[in-house]
Amino acid sequence: MSHLLKNTFIIFLILLNFNSLVHSQQLEYFVSTIGNDKNPGTEAKPFATINRARDVVRNIKKNDSIDIIIREGCYFLAETLILNPEDSGTGESPITWRAAKNEKVIFSGGKSINGKWKTADGKIWVVDIPEAKNNNWNFRQLFVNDKRMTRARFPNKSESNPYLYAASYGEKSYINLDKEQIKDYWGKATDAQINIVPKWRFFNQWNTIKDVEVDSGRINLVDNELFAPIGKGDWFWIEGVKEELDEPEEWFLDNKNGKLYYIPGKDINPNKQKIIAPYLNRLVYIKGDVEKKLYVKNINFKNIEF
Repeated sequence: MSHLLKNTFIIFLILLNFNSLVHSQQLEYFVSTIGNDKNPGTEAKPFATINRARDVVRNIKKNDSIDIIIREGCYFLAETLILNPEDSGTGESPITWRAAKNEKVIFSGGKSINGKWKTADGKIWVVDIPEAKNNNWNFRQLFVNDKRMTRARFPNKSESNPYLYAASYGEKSYINLDKEQIKDYWGKATDAQINIVPKWRFFNQWNTIKDVEVDSGRINLVDNELFAPIGKGDWFWIEGVKEELDEPEEWFLDNKNGKLYYIPGKDINPNKQKIIAPYLNRLVYIKGDVEKKLYVKNINFKNIEF
């Protein structure tokens, strides 16, 4: 091989290797609970939110693999992380959302209850939640120090047999109860629900209480999930009624006036507890368009708890 051809071949290999290195470059952006969305997203100056990281990465040409590295902490998402086709990576250059090495990262759809709790009797505490007024934020679960509390219910969960039983066969729109057990205020609650477990016992069904007929013992239902009439002996319980708030670790949300009631237990101050209620219906939405053949592809999530 002539010197000219040999040198040309060597230069070609150098350029080939350089081009390969350029296209295999790894980009990294960082997010931290103590970051700021005005930062550049570096390890020293991370973003504060995952949505900001998404927006920055969205506008980058996908010639490089990109890691969005989330530093340790619990991230309470104010809005759903929506990933569209333009947020896709490629087979050679994927986009990876991952926790920093050996760090615990949680994406939470909850919201902290940060108001000032007060009590008049030392048993039931109450806190104002302005954003919940007029049913604007209606949650049906509550977590205290990462433990799920019980929505005010009857019969109480602590009882040896915490259920009611259908007294006779009903229809999809109502359930019959022994009239000696029925309570008129169940039908007056704004968000009372009934959880019915058919006698087959392999599933349960949530139903909304419309009203009750005290004289006949009938509980009328709306917005129900029932696909078959109520059977005699089907068991259930009532929850979401303020008058049934009567034992520790029960709570009730007045979604009209924006007040949350809670019984924390003897000598426990809820102002010193971590209290979280569900806020988002979904944390991440992978939003493609099948009809237009637009897909979200080559995105990875690693070591993140949802």
